[in-house]
Amino acid sequence: MRRAVALIVIAGLIVAACASDEPADTSTTIATTTTTTTTLPTAESVGLPWWNDRVFYEVFVRSFNDSDGDGIGDLQGVIDKLDYLNDGDPSTTDDLGVTGIWLMPVFQSPSYHGYDVIDYRNIERDYGTTEDLRRLVQEAHDRGIAVIIDYVINHSSRNHEWFVASKDPESDFEDWYIWEDLSPG
Repeated sequence: MRRAVALIVIAGLIVAACASDEPADTSTTIATTTTTTTTLPTAESVGLPWWNDRVFYEVFVRSFNDSDGDGIGDLQGVIDKLDYLNDGDPSTTDDLGVTGIWLMPVFQSPSYHGYDVIDYRNIERDYGTTEDLRRLVQEAHDRGIAVIIDYVINHSSRNHEWFVASKDPESDFEDWYIWEDLSPG
């Protein structure tokens, strides 16, 4: 108990030592600022690629918006939320102002993330159809939203027909993948 009292007294002395003998300034000061508006050049005006002027929103279709209640996001769900991203009217302020959407992989894949593609020509069945993708792109463009797709071409699924065929040394796809007998670990 003595120790606690001593610590409180010491803390009080330290606080008192920090006090100033000068009277406190009670006057009110109003700060004024000057705002300068600078118009930046557009990417196009300085020769930069079109995407430098865009505000992109990355969309993982599977979890973005489910339009049919099956618990899996789909392309129709993205279409349904386009006005949330950008309604196409620059005078409104109740959208995000997105001018580009980046769709994570949308092609058929055995995994939830889609980065191991089985079929590069068909849309993941859970997401919809090729026609749904076309409609999404058209409706996005109608609102001034560009669309890019994460098209995974540097690798494929181990279930992809090319990979399966590449296991055969006589296959036309044998040299499309690197096969080694050595374990890296």
